Amino acid sequence: FRSPLHQEYVTVSVSLPLLDWGRGRGQVKVARSNLDLTETTIEQGMRDFHHNIHRIVMQFNMQGRKVTIASKTDRQAEHRYEVARRLYVLGRSTILDLNAAISAKDAARRNYIYAQQTFWTLYYTIRSMTGYDFQHGKEIISELK
Repeated sequence: FRSPLHQEYVTVSVSLPLLDWGRGRGQVKVARSNLDLTETTIEQGMRDFHHNIHRIVMQFNMQGRKVTIASKTDRQAEHRYEVARRLYVLGRSTILDLNAAISAKDAARRNYIYAQQTFWTLYYTIRSMTGYDFQHGKEIISELK
């Protein structure tokens, strides 16, 4: 106070509710209910996250096998094309056979490239979701600090 001699009064009061009609208990129950809801939401989110990681890892493992099969198919189509080209040059095959071999070779190459693209997309998806560098065996997040 600037000038206490002017007889200014200060009143301090404390109010305690004698009866709040159960409002305090109701607020506590609502708060506990909100806490339970939040914890359940977090647990469900973690379960969903783990489920998604598991699903993507399964897709990644299957995609590795698809890349292997697509690679073999690509090599076989390339070999078939070479045979068809040689037969055409020698005059033992028609242009239709050569065109069919070229189309099969191109389709096999596209499938192989697409399989590789999907493989690496899944790999980096898993890596970004888990925050772990599997090639070097360390966390990615620690690199950013």
